[in-house]
Amino acid sequence: MVIMDLPLPPMLMLIVAAAGLGLFQLMLAAFASRLGGQDFRWAIGPRDEPRPLSPLAARLDRAFRNFQETFPILIALALALHLSDRGEGVLPLAGAALYIASRILFVVLYALGSRLRSLVWGVSFLALLLMFAGLFN
Repeated sequence: MVIMDLPLPPMLMLIVAAAGLGLFQLMLAAFASRLGGQDFRWAIGPRDEPRPLSPLAARLDRAFRNFQETFPILIALALALHLSDRGEGVLPLAGAALYIASRILFVVLYALGSRLRSLVWGVSFLALLLMFAGLFN
C-alpha cells in the first residue's frame, strides 16, 4: 500500500525539504535584520562598517549558520543512502524525519532564546548518526 506518491525518492525529498528549511531560515534572518534597524542603504551597500543586530536577528542568523554546518553532511549521507539503495530502511528514514523535525524546533527554540536548543541540536546530530548507521545495515 502506497501512503503517498512522492515526486522523488525519500532521501532526495529529504535534501529538498532541508533546502527549503534553509531558504526559510535565510529569509527569516534577513527579515529580522531589516526589522531590527538595519537600514536599506546599509543593507545593499558594501557593509564595510558592521552594525549590531537586534537580539532576535542575531539568534536567527546564528541558527542559520548552524544549519549551514550540518547541511553538507546531510546531503552527503542522503546521497550515499540513495545511491546505495539503502535510503528506504528504517534507520535512515527515521533519521531523516528526526533531522527535519529537530531542525525546525531548533530554529524556534533559538529564536526564543531557549537553552533547550542545545538538547534539540543533539537530537539532530543523533538523526545524522541514524542515517550514517543506515549505510551499514
